[in-house]
Amino acid sequence: LCILMLLTSATAALAADEKNFPNQPAVNLGNDDNSLEVGVWYVQDYSTCGLNNLSATKPDALGLVDKLTATSYFPFDPFGWFHYPTPTWSAPLQWGNANAWENDWKRSALGGGENNQIDTVDLAYFSGHGSSTGFYFGKYSDDCKVTAADAAYSWGNRDNDWIALSACNVLDDPYDSFRYWARAMYGTRLLLGFKTVMSDVDFGGPLG
Repeated sequence: LCILMLLTSATAALAADEKNFPNQPAVNLGNDDNSLEVGVWYVQDYSTCGLNNLSATKPDALGLVDKLTATSYFPFDPFGWFHYPTPTWSAPLQWGNANAWENDWKRSALGGGENNQIDTVDLAYFSGHGSSTGFYFGKYSDDCKVTAADAAYSWGNRDNDWIALSACNVLDDPYDSFRYWARAMYGTRLLLGFKTVMSDVDFGGPLG
């Protein structure tokens, strides 16, 4: 059994313990390009960071891309199949294994590149390992993990609206995950993730 949880937020200005979190900067919205983009990051090879490898993260992430960018049809007997007008998505960012970097999710004040990566797409999706303290990448740069403090007051001040983390336990932060992960949502409207363990399965297609 796995439990999927979500956070919604207009801003992440929450009154709580500020330990390990920066001061809240001014919001700078207005970089939305009025088109729908999905970006995916998946990790199968964790040999560099000492975690077990995963097999389904690539079909998980790319299944979401395939579903969102496909043309939808529905049967209308006896006349055949008709196109159903769904939003048109593009998928400009598809990063896997050594090309999937934790730096892409970290705030610029820490030397991160989230402004030029996850915050250039409307939906950012990660598939890989997670824990109650963050989610993990396989390529070592600064470290292998993104924490709530790494992303504080940064996600969504440009184009990002939605983030989904296909990873175990990320929203089971023992220090109060709603409070700490909500601070990352600085324009991002919805954060999806798991409170419990999830299986190594293709989750992205059904989600799409």
